[in-house]
Amino acid sequence: HRPANYDDLLIIETSFEGIPEFRFPIDYQIRRDDQENLLVSGRVTLCFVDRERNRPVRCPDVLKSVFENVLPDS
Repeated sequence: HRPANYDDLLIIETSFEGIPEFRFPIDYQIRRDDQENLLVSGRVTLCFVDRERNRPVRCPDVLKSVFENVLPDS
């Protein structure tokens, strides 16, 4: 949306909904430290994959428990 400059202090805000299963979409916004102007917004989707079979798998239990402890509505 707008450029950032070399010495800018940037604030990166990320958000996600719920506990991930197979896919994990993450939304983000990047602003300057003044918080007035949105510089970048976007979405990235991560996927849990079995490296040996190269197939999607469910979120590992250890990671799922971290989300359950952090998210208020879990």
